[in-house]
Amino acid sequence: VLLESHGALTWGQDLLSAYLKMESVEFYAELLYKARQLGGPKEFDEATVQRLYEIRRQMGLPGRHPADLCQNKGKPNCHNCGSCSSSESSGDSQELVAAITRKVLESLNK
Repeated sequence: VLLESHGALTWGQDLLSAYLKMESVEFYAELLYKARQLGGPKEFDEATVQRLYEIRRQMGLPGRHPADLCQNKGKPNCHNCGSCSSSESSGDSQELVAAITRKVLESLNK
């Protein structure tokens, strides 16, 4: 989470998990900074991604890159990142947001 005037905030099941997430945030920020210095980030097309996976396979590196794996798939905190299909409709999400908003407002009025 990026907090206005405060910076990045990460959390996890334990301190190490939160720390590793912050490391990922910092790495990504540095990567974007350097990419912008070189003319801006460029997204690979599907053919290039598949070619890179083939090179990875030929080098004996098993599996897909961890960035392709959704760590929240099927869990309550899945935010429909696009890596996995969400069975929850947007209407369900809107109902959930409305329910949470009501609870917060109720607790503030007490």
